[in-house]
Amino acid sequence: MIFMENRKRFCMDKDDMCDMREEGARVLLNIYMLNILVHVHICYNKLFNKCKKVHKNIYKYDKKKKENKLNII
Repeated sequence: MIFMENRKRFCMDKDDMCDMREEGARVLLNIYMLNILVHVHICYNKLFNKCKKVHKNIYKYDKKKKENKLNII
């Protein structure tokens, strides 16, 4: 998925410390497939696992182009 391609880990909330547990990954995948605007926290500092809140407009998988679309607002 594009999240890993961008080398960014996602947090479900600011106290999560970028924990990529299986349930967290599943929740993100479910949100991804719903094609909705969501609030997510991105882990932007691998060393300190700091998270910042951003708006993400997340799109469905495009079968024709065989790619995931992710726009940062």
